[in-house]
Amino acid sequence: MALPEKVMEIIDHSILMEVMANNSIIQEDRRRVKVEECLNVVIRTGVLCSMESPFERMEMRDVVGKLCHTRETFLGRRV
Repeated sequence: MALPEKVMEIIDHSILMEVMANNSIIQEDRRRVKVEECLNVVIRTGVLCSMESPFERMEMRDVVGKLCHTRETFLGRRV
């Protein structure tokens, strides 16, 4: 799956601009990496939930856990 390399090409860049607003250059680089990692997880999860075969799809409890963990990571909370 080529998502890690392509995630920034397929997202709406206004999302990234909003998240990056009001940060210093150093913080901006760190924040950008964190945003890219979190977006990658969210999009990859969406793709796994969309598999043609129901047997290949993620269980909903796993989806919720992964998305909650990603949210906490994005917000900088301990998980």
